[in-house]
Amino acid sequence: MSNKKCVVVIPAYRKLQPIELSFLENGLQKTEGFEQVIIAPERLIIEESFGKLRNLRVERFPNHFFDSIKGYNRLMISSDLYSRFADFEYLLIHQSDVYLFKNELDYWCNQSYDYIGAPWYKTSALTKGPLHAWLYRTIWQRILARKRKNGWLANKVGNGGLSLRNISSALKTLELCNVDLYERYWNPKSHNYNEDIFWSIEAVKINRAFRIPHWEEALQFALEFEPENAVKRMGGKLPFGCHAPLLIGTDFWRKHIPELN
Repeated sequence: MSNKKCVVVIPAYRKLQPIELSFLENGLQKTEGFEQVIIAPERLIIEESFGKLRNLRVERFPNHFFDSIKGYNRLMISSDLYSRFADFEYLLIHQSDVYLFKNELDYWCNQSYDYIGAPWYKTSALTKGPLHAWLYRTIWQRILARKRKNGWLANKVGNGGLSLRNISSALKTLELCNVDLYERYWNPKSHNYNEDIFWSIEAVKINRAFRIPHWEEALQFALEFEPENAVKRMGGKLPFGCHAPLLIGTDFWRKHIPELN
């Protein structure tokens, strides 16, 4: 009997670069025992650049979901995606710029959260006094922060590149979502409406039963921003995985990711 606790989903839309393949094959090893699936546009040919991934099942979706970031965001808030894997309890998104350090997927599934992603970690937002923290939460401050490179997302959970999602909770949340709100994310006017912001910020408002961990716990799941500071905060321990080590904190990650050297 196959393991129905979680399906590992690898989005692909083009030929893989060697470093991407090495990251993904590492991910296959770290999630061994779980079903691993590629989601891809109808047009994509799975060829030699996919290495060991050529042996995986491929779930096809319309090409337009993979033509742009906007299209991908739509796929991640599409009930079709989650319905396709409705026989699983959880779905792990593992993009090609993700590196896993530990075989901890079963552990994180057992924490019973509905969404976990790398927190938008920002140490400067943690060092202010209580008055600043109160102001930061006001409506006016949030409006200003939206214009300041998503400052309002500081230490929220979190990025969708490496993320664990409860499938039934996702479907329920999409079912409950107000049409006008959904339209804002389906036809976004800015990156403030990316799919991971929907799951991190909106889902808990739409579905009161939707559970997301505190950012400090989520650091142990995945890191993206300020990785060196985050690892120090965790007492030198590495998380389950990291997102975008080729773009963020690369010099730090070279010490922990052999493929970067």
